[in-house]
Amino acid sequence: MFPMCYLDKVSAQRLSEQVNEAVEILQKYNKRLADEMDERRRITTMFKDFIQAQQELLDQGEQRLEVRTKILHLRHKTIS
Repeated sequence: MFPMCYLDKVSAQRLSEQVNEAVEILQKYNKRLADEMDERRRITTMFKDFIQAQQELLDQGEQRLEVRTKILHLRHKTIS
């Protein structure tokens, strides 16, 4: 039989290895989460830029429509 202090040392060694493995797993997991958050921030910025560009195009279209509507009203008045 092994002396009691040897078993405690073996148990402590195994526990230390398990803890180290858990730390590695958590580090990898945290890295993946951080990468995903960065990607989501990048995509959020892209969506904000896209929405802003679409809003600008909509504003331009509405302005052109307003000008053309005024022109049509003027032409209708001159014809009538």
